[in-house]
This record gives sequence, C-alpha cells and structure tokens, in this order.
Amino acid sequence: MKAFLITTFLCLTLSSAFASSGETSHFLFDGTRSDHQVTLSGEKTHTEYETEYYETTCSREVYTGEGTVCRRSGGGTRCRQGTNICEPVPEREECHSIPTYRTEYYSCTQSRTVSHEVYDYPTEAVVSVKVLGSQASANEDISIRLHGEELSVTAKGSKNFIIEMVKRDVTKSVEGNVRRSVYDIELSLTPAAPVLAALNIKNMLVKSNAIDFDMGPMNPSLKIATKLRLAKRGLLGGEDTFYNEVLPAAVLKQTDTASGSHFRVELKDVNQKLDHGKFGVELTAFYQASALGVINEGDFKSLESNFKVIYKIR
Repeated sequence: MKAFLITTFLCLTLSSAFASSGETSHFLFDGTRSDHQVTLSGEKTHTEYETEYYETTCSREVYTGEGTVCRRSGGGTRCRQGTNICEPVPEREECHSIPTYRTEYYSCTQSRTVSHEVYDYPTEAVVSVKVLGSQASANEDISIRLHGEELSVTAKGSKNFIIEMVKRDVTKSVEGNVRRSVYDIELSLTPAAPVLAALNIKNMLVKSNAIDFDMGPMNPSLKIATKLRLAKRGLLGGEDTFYNEVLPAAVLKQTDTASGSHFRVELKDVNQKLDHGKFGVELTAFYQASALGVINEGDFKSLESNFKVIYKIR
C-alpha cells in the first residue's frame, strides 16, 4: 500500500511579532487510502489602530514683497494682405507686479495612524478528512491550512478530477485558554474529462418561441446545469433583463447525436416569449457543485460555457 506524503509547517502571514499565524498540512491522495487526520495550531490576533505623534520639519511660504515681471511683444514687419505694402511693428514691453515668497522651514509636530497586531488567544484545529470513493489515477495534493480560527482546504494535482467538499462539520470548545475546533470533512472526486467535454455550447439558434443548441455528450450524472438569460435591448444598446433562471431539467428536450447532445427549449415551458423587438439571448452551462464548493478550481481554465446571440424580430 502506498503511503501518504505528509508535511506540516508554520505559516506566518504578517511580519509583526504578534501576527496571525497557523500551520498548514499537505497530504498526497493517490487513491490507495481515503482518510487523513491532522492537528494544527495557530494564534488569533486582531488589528488595533492608534494615533502617533512625531517631530518633523515643516515648511511654509512667507510673503516677502512685490516683484515685477515684464514681457516684450511686437517687433518685426507686418504686411497688408494681398499687397506688397509692409510696415514695421513697434516693439513694446508690458510689465506687471507679482507677489514674491520665500520658503521657511520650522520644527513641528504631526500625527499619523499606525496599526499593530494584538495577541488574543491560541487556537487548535483537529481535522479529519475522508475522500469518498476509490480513484486509482488520483494524484492530488490536498492542503489544510489554519489561520487564526479560520480553516481552509484546497487541492491541486492531476487535473483528472473535480474535487468537491461535500461535508464540513465543526464542533467548537474552549479548553483552558485554547479555542479548539474539531472538523469532520468529506471530499468527493468526479472525473473531469466527461464534464469538460460536455461544457461546450455551440450552434445556438433562436426563434420567437424556442431555442436550439448543441453541447458535448451529456448525461444526468455529470451534474451540469443550464441558465437562460433573456433581455430586451434598447435603441442605444442597453439591455433590460426580464428572465434569468436556471432551467429545470424537464424543459430541456435532449436528443443524442453522433458528436454530442442537442437540446431544445420551448419558451412557453418557462412562460416566456420573444415578441417584437431586439433581444439578447444568453445560455450558460456550468458544473453544479455542492454548496461547499470545488476546492481545486485552479486546476481548470473554467467549469462553465457561455453563448450569447442578439435576436431581432421585425
């Protein structure tokens, strides 16, 4: 049986001596073992602000009197338009008075706002992670991080699976001055290739009473939902959205094709109709993750597909 690769290190997130801190634990899930337990320690802090006064050098402009500024104009020759008659232009000097100043430096006291971290109490997280199912091709680096009292779980790895958090139960207690949290976390792995292949909206055709479009091979187990947005377009190009909902599975009429799946949505099934005018019609297909979310979204460029057309009815 392959062993877990486990590392734990202290992660300081601020440079202050009392900065919030915590530990991060990594384990490599390769499909041979489904559970992992770790205890992480940290410190909870908060930021306080105060006004600090300090001595410095200030400057001010001091009036010293009046000065004169002059500007010369004219001079040269001026010729009448359409003739060869030219005459000299007299030169003149225009002067006016301006106030003059000098810079004076002096000692002064100024204030500034400074922040500092204040230590609150130590924290501890006892974390149990279970990965549901057995995936022989898995090679996922799962990271568990405690920062103060906040716990985060992320993953990065093979890109072969969409990793979801499907359970996150926590029990909190105080033991002495330590704030202790016990976490029970479950993760599920979904093969990514079929989902990514299905998330490809194309060939969208809009009519006044129906919308047709194609996607990759689709089946209910892929947990893909489709959202429809309908908007009336104004004369200046703005849009007024009047429908923006996830479509019920019952209104998506699916026909399998050689290259994927074809869908038709009758607008009457969602109590809508495109009347006279210009409309923005937008479809978005997306992976419908659990409420706790996908923890390795960074492994994928996108887990949704979007297609938009402008439809005009005369």
